[in-house]
Parts: sequence; structure tokens; C-alpha cells
Amino acid sequence: MRRLRTIVPPWVPALLAPIVVAFAPLSATAQAPATAIEKPFLWRIETPVPSYVFGTIHLPDERVTTLPNTVDAVVDATGALFTEIPMDTASMMKAAERVKLPQGTQLSDVVGEPLCARLRDHLEKKGLPVAMFDRAQPWVIGTQLAILDQIKQLATKPPLDLMLATRAKKAKKEVGALETLDEQLDVFGDLTNKEQTTFLTKALDRVERDAAAGKNTGETMIQLYLRGDEAAVAKELNDYELGDAALQEKLMLRLLDERNVRMADRIVRRLQQAPYRSNLFAIGAAHCAGRSNLLQLLAERGYRLTRLDLTDSDAARAREVAAIDAEIERRNAEIAQLRARRERLVPAGNPK
Repeated sequence: MRRLRTIVPPWVPALLAPIVVAFAPLSATAQAPATAIEKPFLWRIETPVPSYVFGTIHLPDERVTTLPNTVDAVVDATGALFTEIPMDTASMMKAAERVKLPQGTQLSDVVGEPLCARLRDHLEKKGLPVAMFDRAQPWVIGTQLAILDQIKQLATKPPLDLMLATRAKKAKKEVGALETLDEQLDVFGDLTNKEQTTFLTKALDRVERDAAAGKNTGETMIQLYLRGDEAAVAKELNDYELGDAALQEKLMLRLLDERNVRMADRIVRRLQQAPYRSNLFAIGAAHCAGRSNLLQLLAERGYRLTRLDLTDSDAARAREVAAIDAEIERRNAEIAQLRARRERLVPAGNPK
């Protein structure tokens, strides 16, 4: 990981799943701050050999990366891991290049000096060097403003998705992705300069408004994730502003609707290709809530999903159900073989 961090800007791992911004800001709440995952975004796909969908948050905070026993057991038990995009050095290096402004172009050339001045002022208040984003496209900066407090952590610690991928590789498991890097970056890649300026302006408006109200945007995002409240996530997705009305609909369609369909289809393909293997599909938790979410799409494709909690009894029941399902599948396979053997022995039309 050390070499990776020396050649890739620290914000790139968070960028690789830009929907992370859709968790912020969380509405005011009287609840005490959560200090660990209280309800994981974890669902079991009730196939003969169960697979799992795990909603992640693309940050390195230890409260997020310290997995509860229920999740930890699933990570250990599954035979393959599929994240949103490939979690490897080559992909992150490619991302770092793809999100840069053209050579010789400055940010002010795209969004104008007044907005650049506002951005510089905000970054300085956060204690971050302005040069950190001097070559980044405006949409990149807009996706990162909500998590600036976590940027320094990203320089030294892997986000949750990357941690899972590293762990799976060490365990010699199959590791893959549900999307290509190009598919994900193309969500923003063809935005016009005007659209990028609008997107960045809205993002800066939001974080400045939160700062004035004493809110820590990144922290409220983490709190929502730790509590596992999918209804609250859905509400924030509906209320989250990405730009003017046209840009809002365009980006929501690309960020969620189209990607949810693509990932659901590829999950189904993985399940069908290896029905006897247990898979873990780790995707941003925002894809597990809101309109046309991935869980809903899987249900429409005929799959039954059960959300798991942190109770020992639930974890034990999950293991028992998995064992029973595996045994049923084994016996069904034996029955199928016996039937095939019988058909070879008995001539067609002769029931004896």
C-alpha cells in the first residue's frame, strides 16, 4: 500500500465510488453519536449456497473498518469478493490520470476565478493545500468536499472497500468487480464545463452552509452509515442537491438508476455462473436504498434477500440455514444424477 499512496492522490480511493457524497448532510438528530456499526447494511441472498450483499462506505474511519462479528464471519465464509470497480494499483493510477484537467488548463479556466477563490478559502480553513486539487476536474472536487476531513486519513489508511479487497486477496479468494473503472467515471466524464461549474458550486454551497451551522458533513455521513438506517439514506438521496433540475435528474439517473441495473444484472450472472460458491458483493450503501435500489432489482429478478443484524442468534441461524441449503442442494444434485441414469436405462415410452 505504501507505493500506491506515493503515486496516487489520497482522494482517489474515495473518488472511485463517487456516490459516497449522497450520504451527506444527515438531518439533525437527537440520537447519541454511534461509535461502532449498530446495524450493518448486510443482506443474505437466499440461494442454495447463500451469497451476500454488503453496503459499504468508501472511507477509512476505524469505526467503519472495524467489522462486527456478523459481518466478519460472512467475509471469512464467502469464497469470492466483488467490489464496484477493480481495487488495484493499476486502476487507481488510471483514475488519477482520467480525472485530471487537460495539460495547460487551470481550474479557473473552467469555473472562473470567483468560484476558485471561494474554494481556496474553504480549503485553507480546513488546513489543506490548494495545490491538492489544482489539476483535478471540477466534478472531482465537488464529490470530495463532503469528506475533506477524511482526506488525510485516506493518505495513510485504506477505505473499507480496499481493505476488503486486500483481505480477500491475502486469503487467495477470487476478487473481481461489478463495473469497469471507465463505466463509473463516465458518470461525470462528459459533463460540460457549465454543468461541472454548477455541480461544484452546489457542493461548495452545501458544505459552507453546514460549516456555518456547526455541522461536520463527513461525520454525519458516517453516523448515518453506522446506524444502518436505510430509510434515512433513501430520504437523503431524494433530498440531495446535485445541481439544477436538469442536472439533478441526469446525475441521479447515471449515479443510481443505470448503475443499479448494471450491477444487479452482473450479480445475477455471477450467481448463475457459480451456483455452488458463496459470493460477497460489496457496493456503496447508497445502492441499497432509495429509488430502484439494487436489492429491489434483485428481488424483481426472483431472488429473496434477508437482512442480517448483529445478534448472535441471528448469526447462528444464518450459518445453520446456509448449511441446510448446501445439503439440500447436494441431495438435489444426487437426485438429478439418479434421474438421468434412470432415463438412460428405461427406453422412451416404457414406464417400467
